[in-house]
Amino acid sequence: MSFNIRKIYNQARSFLFSNMNKQLLVFLFFLLLSSIFWLLMTLNETYEQELNVPVQLTGVPEKVVITSDFPDTLKVILKDKGYTLIAYSTTHRFHPLSLLFASYASGGSGKGSVSQADLQKQLLSQLYTSTEIISVKPERIDFEYNFGQSKRVPVKLFGEVTPANNYYLAKTIFTPETVLVYGNTPQLDTLKAVYTTPVDVKDFEDTLTTSVRLQQPNGMKTVPRTVQVRFVADILTEESVDVPIVPVNLPENKNLRTFPNKVKVRFQIGASQMKLVKPSQFLVVVDYKEIMNNPSDKCKVHLRTCPKIASRPRLDFSEVDYIIEQ
Repeated sequence: MSFNIRKIYNQARSFLFSNMNKQLLVFLFFLLLSSIFWLLMTLNETYEQELNVPVQLTGVPEKVVITSDFPDTLKVILKDKGYTLIAYSTTHRFHPLSLLFASYASGGSGKGSVSQADLQKQLLSQLYTSTEIISVKPERIDFEYNFGQSKRVPVKLFGEVTPANNYYLAKTIFTPETVLVYGNTPQLDTLKAVYTTPVDVKDFEDTLTTSVRLQQPNGMKTVPRTVQVRFVADILTEESVDVPIVPVNLPENKNLRTFPNKVKVRFQIGASQMKLVKPSQFLVVVDYKEIMNNPSDKCKVHLRTCPKIASRPRLDFSEVDYIIEQ
């Protein structure tokens, strides 16, 4: 076995140190050496780089609620040697900038502001002395807060929801149905509802459940910020009911009869809702005053009342024969 190992070693040594391979090894050595010099020269050049720096508001009293969006990251463009910028991305990680609430809140005004100078001052404490700050975004941080004033309001849908053909939207169910909104008293007094961010849902046949973010009213904060919405689709069916024809505006000494005395009302409705519809929910009339103003052998029939869940209602006929009795 030792003979085989020695044989393999000798063959490898002969291969590596043959004249041709010696030249290849020398070439690779100088290529590697030149690459290292090129990299050192490149990293010694000055560059600009954008980095993300975490930021947080600390020392917020228990009764205080921050009602505006407070950024959790600053986008900072730094200028320095290449190797220094690499260090910021690898070994020299930034600690979150800690902004003390009491230092920036403006008493009872409900507003606070952190200036660009304060942001840069905290940044400089974490930078190498050779590093230059080119820009900080946002340039300043404005925030709003209150001392717990809130109001519970309903959630409403903003957008378009269109089920597939022959289906309709039977229900829209929010979970939760109401949310707590924090803000100052004048704002809360005028707030009636909170709307979802734009929703565009089309061509669905079954119940669809999704999470939707809420629009944040200016200077206010909703809890929670996201709700679950369930869109319940139901298949449309063509149904009909027989409804009596009722005369209206008839003098006490008159009697008006129609032939026929009933009319079929056709409509579209969700299959699950048909049992909720009764003929008594419809009102079909003939108007005595209209007959007197426009005498004719036939009188017009009008659908005056229809339940909201019945869509596209229509009568089987629009005119009937009639007689007026004394």
